[in-house]
Amino acid sequence: MKDIKGYETFKKIEPIHKGVSKDKKYYVETTSGKKIFVRITDKGYRRKKKEFKMMQVMATLGVPMMQPIELGTCEDGTYMILSWIDGKHLSSVLCGLFETEQYLMGIKAGEILHKIHTIRASDSQEVWSVSFTSKIEKKVFKEYHQSNLVLPDVDKIFTYFERNKHLLENRPQSFLHGDYGIGNIMLEKGELKIIDFDGYGFGDPWKDFVKILYSVEQSPTFATGQIHGYFGGEPPKEFWSLLALYISIESVNLALWQYKNYPDQVESCLKLVDNSLRWFNNMENTVPTWYQAERMKEFELAKLQPVKEKLKETEEKLREAEYRIHQLEASTSWLITKPLRVIGGKLKTLKADVWRRLF
Repeated sequence: MKDIKGYETFKKIEPIHKGVSKDKKYYVETTSGKKIFVRITDKGYRRKKKEFKMMQVMATLGVPMMQPIELGTCEDGTYMILSWIDGKHLSSVLCGLFETEQYLMGIKAGEILHKIHTIRASDSQEVWSVSFTSKIEKKVFKEYHQSNLVLPDVDKIFTYFERNKHLLENRPQSFLHGDYGIGNIMLEKGELKIIDFDGYGFGDPWKDFVKILYSVEQSPTFATGQIHGYFGGEPPKEFWSLLALYISIESVNLALWQYKNYPDQVESCLKLVDNSLRWFNNMENTVPTWYQAERMKEFELAKLQPVKEKLKETEEKLREAEYRIHQLEASTSWLITKPLRVIGGKLKTLKADVWRRLF
């Protein structure tokens, strides 16, 4: 670590042990009082360089996140220096919020994810239906049948995948966070900040919704808000069919990973798949049981809030204008103030009309 650029300015270095990654992570304070995050990995420099570049692109788009500062190599591997976020993981505070707050947080998370997905994949990217299907057949189907793990009713998930994999055809592809969930979202001074793009990739944007399965365990309300925020309201019908495919097959993938790394935690593996089957009624329904369609009313109100604030500001300016008109009438002739009274009357009519149309 000592050969990292700027190491001589590191006044305070604290290791961070949170997370399952084998990367070395540190909280650092510099001699100038700056707080930064340092991550060192043994993954190839080429991949991390691509990640760093994509983070720079997202920063220019205004994605709230750890800001990329420096990328380089040291004797321990490839290092990345990012800005520090003084906040808490959303997963640790979400349950303590009122449901309305959880929903609004979800909306914001969905809007941020949508902004991330505006970065499109190159035309040379392998066709999604081909690459994803191949990955699932090798990483999920084959590994499951070769393992000793037994997941009750998993055949229902496999059958659903086979019957619906045609939905993967002609899907657009974009940059993917790869692990977009409440564990990688920070809450800093009331604002959401996204962290850990280490699992990034390119593919169907809707694939980035798979980690919503962890959000649902804490707050179905947040998960609903994320969907509404992403689509600006109700999602298209085809979204549900693909969401069911992605979440269910991901639950098996995660169960296999967990069984391989923590074989003594079989119950956790079973729970992941059981949740998927329960949410989608044994893969008979594509809209999950936790989805709260009635929240759309709150979404519409949330969209109107900025308009209400703007109207309130306009109303205050109108009152001030009316007051000045009255002052002029008290000191100036009737003919001079007549145009002002006409303008004031039109403004009042306009204000009333706007409020009536909105509410």
